[in-house]
Amino acid sequence: MAESAVKSVAEWLGKLVVKEVKYLHGDVLEAVSAFSAEKTPGQDEFTSKFFTASWGIVGKDISEAVLGFFHDC
Repeated sequence: MAESAVKSVAEWLGKLVVKEVKYLHGDVLEAVSAFSAEKTPGQDEFTSKFFTASWGIVGKDISEAVLGFFHDC
């Protein structure tokens, strides 16, 4: 019984810590850059090579969408 209570508290604290992390625009670029250059992370068939090469154009919009997801959940 005590072991399951400790596990539950540890899981709850883990979720709490994750919610407290504030990601930045640079973190999004770092994550996009970590994908294989020729693989597509989604169904739109845009590769991470495309996103990193055009980051000056699309980076702000992508970062805001990703950060909005993490900060609003």
